[in-house]
Amino acid sequence: MYPKSFSLNQKQTDSLKKHGFCVATVAGIKSIRFNNFIMLDWDTPHRGEVYQNLAQYCHENPQELWAIYDTFAGVHAFRLNYTEPPTSAYSIALAYKLDADIRYVELCIARNLWSARIAPKPHRSRDFICFKGFLGSGIALPKAQWLLQIHHNLLIKHGLTTATKNSPISSLLRQIQLVA
Repeated sequence: MYPKSFSLNQKQTDSLKKHGFCVATVAGIKSIRFNNFIMLDWDTPHRGEVYQNLAQYCHENPQELWAIYDTFAGVHAFRLNYTEPPTSAYSIALAYKLDADIRYVELCIARNLWSARIAPKPHRSRDFICFKGFLGSGIALPKAQWLLQIHHNLLIKHGLTTATKNSPISSLLRQIQLVA
């Protein structure tokens, strides 16, 4: 089990205040931490159920837009149209509604930061996190787009994904071009 509490150094604290994110390593796992950029996690071999639940939620809430990543053990989803801290009643209700990994959500609540792994887990061979696509038809907030691109670049830097044409920002640009 990963420690729920940890302390950030001054550089990390300053980065959170200034940019809304920092990079931290806890229990040997490097991750990016966000103040308000919602990331939900599902540890399941049944990715199709997660996609279906998110697609249904987006259908019922047309303002939604989520970036979806497949992981070694499941799915990560980043909410791009709205920001919220993990301690808000709305975030907690959303995680339950979407049947996200509640242990992950409880960890984020305890730390008051959303967290997304950006490097391979120790002792896990063939670990990966790769961009799958978007769900929803909402409009991404500029800050959320920026944070998603930083996350994606860090995945490339630490070897969890590769630089390809199918990156989140190139996909968003293609969507904008199709609408224009």
